[in-house]
Amino acid sequence: EATKIIDQFDETVRLFHKQSESNHFIIRIGYVESYISQVLTLLIQSFENQSDSIVEPILMEESEILNALTTDQIDIAFTDLSNDIKQNRELKVNALFEENYHIYAPKDAPITMATHPPLVQFSNKTIYELYPLPSHIKQTLANIVVKPIRTITHPQLAQYILNKERGYIIAASYHLLDKNPDKWVDISLGHTELKRTICSVMRQDNRKNDIRLMLSMIDQLLSRSTTYH
Repeated sequence: EATKIIDQFDETVRLFHKQSESNHFIIRIGYVESYISQVLTLLIQSFENQSDSIVEPILMEESEILNALTTDQIDIAFTDLSNDIKQNRELKVNALFEENYHIYAPKDAPITMATHPPLVQFSNKTIYELYPLPSHIKQTLANIVVKPIRTITHPQLAQYILNKERGYIIAASYHLLDKNPDKWVDISLGHTELKRTICSVMRQDNRKNDIRLMLSMIDQLLSRSTTYH
């Protein structure tokens, strides 16, 4: 009976080490919905072509990211550069790019004649978000506009609303509608407070295999020269 127990113990240890070694070659990336979603496939393909490790992407809410990092549920995060992340000395943070927004307006709306219109000029407009905005971006906008901000999730519906002059469509800069200058005008909101900085974050003590290669590829593929806030 003692021999059976010892053999079972040895097998348990062997499986533990095998699992630990296997996990060492898995890099889990948590990310919030952003421009990262558009380029994540390229990043993963480029990395896995040069590495023995594999990548597991996990779409997450911004509120989940910090806890997932500190409890080793993920290895790298792509998320907003928040104060909590800036002030956490256990994290290695790399600001990548600034994400802006734009708004589509019906062609004959007077606001289309303005240069860099302030957000307050949209205060009495009916606004639809094309795909859900980040919570703090939506709250900033909601503090200015009188009417509730409604959500739509399909470009064709956005185009129909614009065609019928029933509202304005706001979206992240990487979400684009087909050009139709006879019906609507694309207005950049890059001059307004509607912006966020996307960063990559990992724990300082992360020693996983090929983690440095992943960080190098992130710099090559995603980092842009800009002014961060």
